[in-house]
Amino acid sequence: CDMRFVYLVWTEMKESSSEIYLKKWDGTLWSQEIKLSNNLSQKPKIACTLLFPESYLYIVWEEYIPDNKRTLALITRSKDNGNTFANPEPITNGLWNTKEPALYCGARDAYVVWADNREGDWQIYTKKWGEVQTSNEIRLSNIANCNSPSITGIEPKLYVAWQCKITEKSYSDIFVSRSTNFGTEWSEPLKITKGKAESILPKFVISDQEPWLFWQGGENGIWQIWSLDSQYWKQRASDDMIQPLTDTNKPG
Repeated sequence: CDMRFVYLVWTEMKESSSEIYLKKWDGTLWSQEIKLSNNLSQKPKIACTLLFPESYLYIVWEEYIPDNKRTLALITRSKDNGNTFANPEPITNGLWNTKEPALYCGARDAYVVWADNREGDWQIYTKKWGEVQTSNEIRLSNIANCNSPSITGIEPKLYVAWQCKITEKSYSDIFVSRSTNFGTEWSEPLKITKGKAESILPKFVISDQEPWLFWQGGENGIWQIWSLDSQYWKQRASDDMIQPLTDTNKPG
């Protein structure tokens, strides 16, 4: 959303393809849908810069390219409230695979994270997308087999979470990293979970100017939704900052 419109982006499945579409709501009517992608696209994410009325609308997704059997994370943006969009372009240039992009927008810049296998295994990378230029790419993860990144922030602070398998036979764990200077530098990754069961699909959100982290975990023998208290970033970490939010008698 911005101060005038609600934007909706989705994947539309067809017989032999999947494509990304967008509509916007002006408070009275929905616009006509706009097709943004080619065939075999999925997992769109959308965010809008906060500066109004000169805001930029960014959309990312992943697309499979059958000719060379590659998956690419793509980005496009609109300068006119979603009426027209730039041609989609790869988030990073190279012959490797990229997938699962996510993004957060601050006042003027978009901050993008994605999974990337340029080193032969899946790592998490980030990059800042400005109005005129982009930043260098920074690798956030320090072990292999990582995916499902999530990002949020309150500039100048940014927060990223993702999941990794330390070994092929281990459970997935949740890792986090933080920047306090608009994504220029990032903290060393911290492992939040303890490898006792699968911990997957992390999601950072901001509430009351504080970052909260949620994920799906099986530590109690069933799937539950877990949370990391926002005070984790202000106090010394302790086990009571990590709690399940759903009843252990019910599936998460």
